[in-house]
Amino acid sequence: MLIAGENTFVTVEEADTYFDSQLDGENWTVLTVDIKNKSLTTAYSRILAYCTFTFEADAAPDNVKIAQSEYALELATISLAGTEGEVDQQTKKLVVGPAEMEFFENEEAETTQGGISDYIKMLLNISCNCNYPSADSSQGQVFV
Repeated sequence: MLIAGENTFVTVEEADTYFDSQLDGENWTVLTVDIKNKSLTTAYSRILAYCTFTFEADAAPDNVKIAQSEYALELATISLAGTEGEVDQQTKKLVVGPAEMEFFENEEAETTQGGISDYIKMLLNISCNCNYPSADSSQGQVFV
């Protein structure tokens, strides 16, 4: 169970509301509640590993909630690709059921195996002091 301030900044209901207004929202909608919970919890713990905050965890600003939601979707999509989906190596398109995510060859914006994308970093850096590991120290993960 997700509890704001203990294991998440954002609830599943808040993430659902956020993704309802996003172009790629259907990718979140198709996930089960269990996968959403696990993805949000994992995103929360990984964000805490790299960022320090000046606000109470149960009163996170919207940009941090959006960052956690977006990161949770990335993590869920990557995780499900190994079990239920497939990755087309030529186009770098990930297909998980009815949801699709396309990866681009731009090394500066690429996210792999749970790395934090530039967009999510930008959202976090508004309210947080973050220190992300370099690609050299990530043991197979790319953090840009």
